[in-house]
Amino acid sequence: MSKSAGILVLCMGLAAVGCQNSGTASSGNVGVSTNGKMNGAGTATENDRHFFMDAAAGGAYEVQASQIELQKGTSADAKNIAQRMVTDHTKANTQLAALAQSRGVQVTAAPNSMQQGKIDKLNGLSGSALDQEYLRQQQTAHQDTISLFQTATQNTSQPVAAWASKTLPTLQSHLAMINQALGQNGNGMNGM
Repeated sequence: MSKSAGILVLCMGLAAVGCQNSGTASSGNVGVSTNGKMNGAGTATENDRHFFMDAAAGGAYEVQASQIELQKGTSADAKNIAQRMVTDHTKANTQLAALAQSRGVQVTAAPNSMQQGKIDKLNGLSGSALDQEYLRQQQTAHQDTISLFQTATQNTSQPVAAWASKTLPTLQSHLAMINQALGQNGNGMNGM
């Protein structure tokens, strides 16, 4: 069998498997439905889809973790940061879902299993231990999210890259607030 015939058989096999699928791909608890659309003008690229899944999971995690801090935390600084996270990430999550839908992708936002483990850890804490763990988690999450969004500005379709670029300054300001609350080195909490 020639190399090109082998590739054709492989592609046909993958297409057959894809037809048996309900049209939904998932990563953790985040589902992405492509509604059977092929990639083309106005539809999401594979990089777009991965970005949508990762950003939706991260956004859901940020909001849920921040709601725990608002309910059980004791530090005014941490609670102020948590309120800002809920406000800004809820807005970004809504924008992300609309952008994904405009590209033919339906996202269902929920934290992935690793993020859910972090939420569970926060739920088991209270007081200053919760405040410190919340801020440390947010620091790491924002570093990861900034990296995700920076990559998206380079390897996703133009509308997705533009939105990621527009959203980056807010994420960077969040990280600056978190770093300030933790202290310049990120290891201790200022006044907490």
